[in-house]
Amino acid sequence: MASLLVLLSVVACAHAWDYMLFEQQWAPGTCEGGSKVDLSLSSQQFGKHHHHSAGDKTCTIPTGASTGFTIHGSWPTKIGTEGPNYCNDTWQFSIDPIKDLVPDMDVYWPSLYGPNTDFWSHEWDKHGVCAASVFALNSEHKFFSFVLGMREQHDLKKYLAIGNVVPNAAQGYSLRNMTETIKNSLGATPLLICKQADGTQYLVAAGMCISPGLQIIECDPTVFSETGNECHSSTPIIFLPHHGGK
Repeated sequence: MASLLVLLSVVACAHAWDYMLFEQQWAPGTCEGGSKVDLSLSSQQFGKHHHHSAGDKTCTIPTGASTGFTIHGSWPTKIGTEGPNYCNDTWQFSIDPIKDLVPDMDVYWPSLYGPNTDFWSHEWDKHGVCAASVFALNSEHKFFSFVLGMREQHDLKKYLAIGNVVPNAAQGYSLRNMTETIKNSLGATPLLICKQADGTQYLVAAGMCISPGLQIIECDPTVFSETGNECHSSTPIIFLPHHGGK
C-alpha cells in the first residue's frame, strides 16, 4: 500500500508543471539610468512570473556580481495557467542548506534591489518548492545548484560573442541577429526581453525553457505571445556594457 501511494505521488508530481522558464538578466540594461525598474517587466513574460517587489529601491549592480548575465529565476509553468506558485507554505527558505553555494550565488544570482537573501527566499518560496516535484530538484540545495549549473552551462554572453555580438553602447544589434546567435549555441529559440527608454531599446534579459527532464527545449508558443516586454524587431537593440567596458 505504501509503495502504491509513493507511485501515485510520483505520477501526480510528474504533471505538476510542463516546463521551467529560466531567465538570465542583463544588469546594465536593467539598471540603465539607475531607474527604478519594476522587474515585473519580466513579470509579464513567461506567464507573468514576478520578481520580488522592487518597491522604491533603485536598481543597483552589487560589487562582486558577475559582468556576464546573472540569474533572475527558474519558474515552473503549466501551459495555459500562471504558475504553479507557492506550492508548500510550510517549506520556507533557509540559508543553512545552501551555505556552500552562497559564494557563487553572490556572483551569479545577485539581487539588483536589496539583500540577496531576500531575493533567494522569494525565488525558493514561490518557485523552488514547486520545482521540487521533480526528484532532481527536491531540495533547496538541488534546486539552487541546478540553476547555477544551467547558467554556467549556458553562458549567454559567450554565446553572443561567438557571433560577434558584444556589449556596445553605441552600436545596436538586430533582434534576429541576437536571437539566431544565441539559438546556434543553445539549440532552442530564446526569448529576448527589452525595455524602451527615450526612443532607445535596451536588452534586459533572455529566457529559455527547460523540460521536467531538465533539458533545454523549444518554448511553447504561448511564451512568446504573452509577454508585453519583448524586443521590437524594428528597432536596434543596445547591449550595454558594464562600467569599465567589460
